[in-house]
Amino acid sequence: MEHQGCWITAYQGADVTIGGSAKIYGNKNSNGENSNLYIYRYNSSEKINLSTTVPLTTGAKIGVGYYQPYGKNEIPLADSGKQFKDAFFTDDDKNYEITTKDGVDGIFYSPKNSSGGSSTPSTPTSYKLRVGGVEVTSANTSGTGWSYDNQTNTLTLDGFNYEGDGSGIEIETLQDLNIIIKNENRIKNISSSYSSSTNGWSCGIYVHGNLTITGDGTLDVTGGTADTSHGISVLGKLEIDSQGTIIAKAQATAGTSGIFAYDGIVIKNGNITAYAAEATNSSRGIECNGDITISGGTVAAKAEKGETLSYGLESDKKITISPNAVVTASGVTAALNKKPEGYTGEIGTTFVSNNTNPNPTPTPEPTPTPSEPSTTQGESTTTSTPASTSTVSTQGSQQVIPTIIEGAGSSYTQGSGNTIYFRSSDAFANFQKVMVDNAELSADCYTATEGSIIITLKPEYLSTLAAGSHSISIVSANGVATANFEVQTADTTAVSPKTGDNGQAALWITLLILSCGALAAVGIRKKVR
Repeated sequence: MEHQGCWITAYQGADVTIGGSAKIYGNKNSNGENSNLYIYRYNSSEKINLSTTVPLTTGAKIGVGYYQPYGKNEIPLADSGKQFKDAFFTDDDKNYEITTKDGVDGIFYSPKNSSGGSSTPSTPTSYKLRVGGVEVTSANTSGTGWSYDNQTNTLTLDGFNYEGDGSGIEIETLQDLNIIIKNENRIKNISSSYSSSTNGWSCGIYVHGNLTITGDGTLDVTGGTADTSHGISVLGKLEIDSQGTIIAKAQATAGTSGIFAYDGIVIKNGNITAYAAEATNSSRGIECNGDITISGGTVAAKAEKGETLSYGLESDKKITISPNAVVTASGVTAALNKKPEGYTGEIGTTFVSNNTNPNPTPTPEPTPTPSEPSTTQGESTTTSTPASTSTVSTQGSQQVIPTIIEGAGSSYTQGSGNTIYFRSSDAFANFQKVMVDNAELSADCYTATEGSIIITLKPEYLSTLAAGSHSISIVSANGVATANFEVQTADTTAVSPKTGDNGQAALWITLLILSCGALAAVGIRKKVR
């Protein structure tokens, strides 16, 4: 329940039960006094209860006032749920405060300077966190598209959209943060000014401690254009274990990094894109002073030109890539500043690997049998194979199997004006054409961008397709990668999108790849590296 502009009164003996993300605040009576949830009580047992069927959440914000004609004693707000103390604040902060008592489960509305229990000051407690330029305190734990749980240091983003001067999320003291992403979220720092609170760096997200990102939504983050631009900047350790999409971009300036973390980076899952625009100093897609460990998910890291250096991935210690992960990287100096653990190949300006061994033992070519019709053409042999989602070919002794690694199962709603995109695992240099429903598309129906091969279907073309299931094939020199997608009518209720379904996220990926500018990662040792 949410009430603004009116108030709730429980009169003479009525208990009040509250649950969910209740918001009762900002209301005044005819005298201009706070009057939110007002309890007119005679019996000392009357209290506010917390719902057992719909538990109170940390997004709740409840102003409380009491009238008790027979004395101003402590009044219980709830039998249990001390962890929700910060959801309540007093309408009479001159005389009363919200308190807890050691060893007693419950929340109390108490006269100031009363004996017993530890109290919360009438001035809201700062949580040393800013979201969308607003300080998060005990009296302000939620806003449009976000809510914060101080007990678990968890910030939930659900439709959060910020564009302004300064970081969209900022913790300048040594403090950890957990971020859960739901639905579409966008942060863009448009500042070109030095910021002392973020070490002079111009970040989309800045966390002084450790940062963990989970959830199945989309998070699109862009740093500003001061001396150093970071999309996501962490002075502790960064861990990503997401079912969704994270896009971190740095704009062109002296030093740029799409993602920077000082103590280490661990990516367990998710579709991660880190892009660094052109820099007058150094540019890195992903930069870390510690170890970079990628054990799963799909990661694309690209750095445009840097006058000093340009790496897709840069680690001061070691880089480890699991066979379960799909990683593409590119940089003007080199794709990576060092070989991943167990990697035996050379590192050039582009790197594509879902296996840390680039030179596996070649799979022997099968010997045709009489039951397998074959046609000999010179020294090559062609055998018939069953249809599958990818066509296999070989280059020398190494087998290459292009697959769709992002976008499979995407959906487009007729009339939405959105785009959808698909990504093949093959190198962009090998791209040849696109086919939908086995018909070749003209180049004006889509855009093709690097990383590895990203094909974005334009809304003008998508609007010509009938509702139902369709197939897309990305044809490259090493074979054909195929996936299905869905076109829905405007009145069809869309299911929760799969990874890569988000048209807006795809648009940002396309823009960030095409844009000029560079991300250069900055180490903590100097402001610009």
